[in-house]
Amino acid sequence: ETPTPAPAPSGFCFPMKATVEVLGKGVTLMKNLEIGDKVKVSDENFETIYSFGHKEENIIAEYIVLTTQSTQLEISMNHMVFLADGRAIPSSLVKIGNEIVLSSNKSEVVTTIGKTHLPGAFAPFTPSGIIIVNGVKVSTYVAFQESSNINIGVISTGVSFQWVANTFEYPHRVWCAWQFSTCQREKYVNGISTWVYYSNQFAAWLFSQHWTITFVIWSILMVYFLLISALQVSLTVQGLITIAFMFKLRKESRREIKKN
Repeated sequence: ETPTPAPAPSGFCFPMKATVEVLGKGVTLMKNLEIGDKVKVSDENFETIYSFGHKEENIIAEYIVLTTQSTQLEISMNHMVFLADGRAIPSSLVKIGNEIVLSSNKSEVVTTIGKTHLPGAFAPFTPSGIIIVNGVKVSTYVAFQESSNINIGVISTGVSFQWVANTFEYPHRVWCAWQFSTCQREKYVNGISTWVYYSNQFAAWLFSQHWTITFVIWSILMVYFLLISALQVSLTVQGLITIAFMFKLRKESRREIKKN
């Protein structure tokens, strides 16, 4: 049975024919990616896929088509793409003449923009929240408003959707690092991972409310995000200190061996 064309839920995905570079495998179709694959996220760096925000073959989804001189990217309208100025914006906001970032960190001008319907909806997650798809640097996340930053009423908070999403995902990343086999068996609701599904529903509800309600709830959430961010920085610094300490001990041990 042929699936009926429909927008992919929450709009954070790529079609199954999209390609990424996988370490040890080369260029790979999106539909063939697996949790545990190391995918290209910048010119020289690869990161492990620890989850799929969306993974569904049996759907025909609507995609925006961004074309540059050297490549073409099909991406759902709320999914974010990186501009040359460093911002991650929803693909629906990209205009002809905007410069999008490529895997080489060079940028190319968008020459045409269109729409199409293609099979499959996939959204692999990486620790940095970045992935190279069809040679273009894109986010693994979506924006719930037509903006790179979160807006409350007519006021911009100055806080990017990219930062919020990647901070929210931190506990998920830690869990997958600790219990990787569990994450390899992750379950999905309508093609969306259970970790993402309910938080997505909540976010969509939050940003559809009157600005006063959004402001109150967002203020509480911001405290949580700041605490998670501080924890992440603290653990990173602690890890670096531990590595430095271990390196120092190793050097001292070598000196002792040479003396003896």
